[in-house]
Amino acid sequence: MKNLVIKQHRPLQLILTVVVISVVISTVIWLLLDESHWHYIQSRISGNEKVGRMWQINRQLEEENRELKDRVITLEQTAEIDKQAGEMLREQVVNLQDQFYKLKAELEFYKGILSSTQESRGLNVQGLYVEALAVDQTYRYRLVLTNVAKNQQDVEGVINMTLEGEMGGARTVLDINELSATSREPWEFKFRNFKRFEGDIKLPAGFIPQRVTVQLVPKGNGRSRIERSFDWPNLMS
Repeated sequence: MKNLVIKQHRPLQLILTVVVISVVISTVIWLLLDESHWHYIQSRISGNEKVGRMWQINRQLEEENRELKDRVITLEQTAEIDKQAGEMLREQVVNLQDQFYKLKAELEFYKGILSSTQESRGLNVQGLYVEALAVDQTYRYRLVLTNVAKNQQDVEGVINMTLEGEMGGARTVLDINELSATSREPWEFKFRNFKRFEGDIKLPAGFIPQRVTVQLVPKGNGRSRIERSFDWPNLMS
């Protein structure tokens, strides 16, 4: 008679054992076969940290670049302002120098008038001054008349002033009244000791001035005409 062996059946324990063994085997295989994956993950993490630092450095560089651009713009604007200020200063210096030379020339002109007045008697053409203007063939003149007399009475009369020169190779005489830019009426004078006339004239194109003649025609019997001529180059010097 055979002996019967009774074995206890535990299916859940068997399944659990199989599962645990499978997990252990899978983990060992994954660790053994996927070591490169870990390196990849580590390299990605390390790479992300480098990328983050690069982004931070890039932002810093962009901010510094903006600041440098702002500084360059400020420096360019400052340089432009300095340039404009320098140009304005140079223009003012040139203008002041021009005014100085004009005033100096006029002062010399009136000094000459005062010195010559001491020697002259009666009505006299004391001086003529001519200045070239910016517009071509345009000039400004100043004519000074004096009257040194003991009776201290007004003297009056008419001024005739002509300009001699060449135009087209021919000698030409022009009436300065006809060249006046303001008035073409005959000049009349009435003063006691000193009188100044001034105005602008425009010469015809191609006209070359050579000499100015001033003639004074006083009113009253027994008064003779006074005439004086001025060479144009001397008037412009």
